[in-house]
Amino acid sequence: MRVTQPLLKQIAKPFKRAWAAKYPYQVKEMPDIPDDIEISDPLKKTEWNRRKDLEPASQSVDEKELPGYNTQPVWEFTNINRFIEGIKQAQNLTKTVVYSGMPESVSALMNEVEHPDQNDLLKRIILQSQVWDPSQQKLPRRIDKSCIKWNFQREYGIPRNKSIHILGTNMVRLANSLINARYPAAFKDQQLIIQPAFDAFYTFMGEKIVIKSTSNYLLMGPNPLPRFTDEDTVRRTNDEVIPDMYPILPTIDFKSTHFYDLINNIGFRSSTEFHPHIFITSNCDYWNDDSRQARSMMYCLAHTIAEARLRFGKDVQTLPEPICVQTASVGETGLNFVFFQLNTLDFSSQSGVKNQAWLDTGNNLYTKILSQPWNGEEFLNHQYTDFTAEPFSKLLAVMQYGLNPS
Repeated sequence: MRVTQPLLKQIAKPFKRAWAAKYPYQVKEMPDIPDDIEISDPLKKTEWNRRKDLEPASQSVDEKELPGYNTQPVWEFTNINRFIEGIKQAQNLTKTVVYSGMPESVSALMNEVEHPDQNDLLKRIILQSQVWDPSQQKLPRRIDKSCIKWNFQREYGIPRNKSIHILGTNMVRLANSLINARYPAAFKDQQLIIQPAFDAFYTFMGEKIVIKSTSNYLLMGPNPLPRFTDEDTVRRTNDEVIPDMYPILPTIDFKSTHFYDLINNIGFRSSTEFHPHIFITSNCDYWNDDSRQARSMMYCLAHTIAEARLRFGKDVQTLPEPICVQTASVGETGLNFVFFQLNTLDFSSQSGVKNQAWLDTGNNLYTKILSQPWNGEEFLNHQYTDFTAEPFSKLLAVMQYGLNPS
């Protein structure tokens, strides 16, 4: 017999009557209250005698008296600033000539470090980030544009941000172990710093710009990163023309603030024995690759400016030698790379020698196909296809660039 709601009500009624008969309700007598105790009605509004030190602070606080306030405002760039013009806008702000692909000096190192079980290890890393992690958190409700009327049930699993973090962390750990086996000196010469905060500032067309954020990892070496091109190629950038954004100002997406500190650091505010080689970030947003690469270019500019001032002094204008840095941004299914070479600190005009950046975009490790239950039983679960190890080989080449063979 099925226990339904009406049947439960029928069972509950005699049970309540039997309980009431066995344990009748009794009204307890109130104890006598002494005459010297005053009884007040709790529902009656009364004036509270508040202590002066518990009074709320005055809301009219002058912001000029707060710490970190400066009279002259600056433009601030953080990880939430998305450029309306993408890479074109980043080119104007960084005075950079952009090339497609990897520099030849870096791409020549691909396949120098390999492991016989490399593909199997990468597949395990992908499954760890997508399936095997024990996280069971409530995921956002899905909406599929191909079948907008389908009502998806609430899913529990690995959050997208955590999945990207697991993928990036495990790939860095695997690449670091393989490189240390090939270059034993790298085990003691390199430093892998977790979540370093970086800050830098520069003057663009007479206006101060502050760049600050935090990356996931920063790999540093005992020697500065070698330059990506020779002096002749740098000299030819005089003839390059940076795309014009008129009538839009390049600083249109920045936030003006009076609260800032003009400092330059890449995790270290003073000079250090180590120099930045590559920093790794996570793409946990839903931006397109153009916006993500533009943000990475700004991060590279911050690292190279801070490194240049740490090495050559705070007032350096003409660089004795270029400053180079690399970045890898990890997404849900792949990586993007930026190789940046700082050739000049003159941002007063768009003429003269320019900086250089190589963008390698769209390196997918695999393809993730979300479930589509309306297409049949074969599409009830997520599918992972089109695996390729080439993006990881590029990461190995990037991480070993600048190492001394031993």
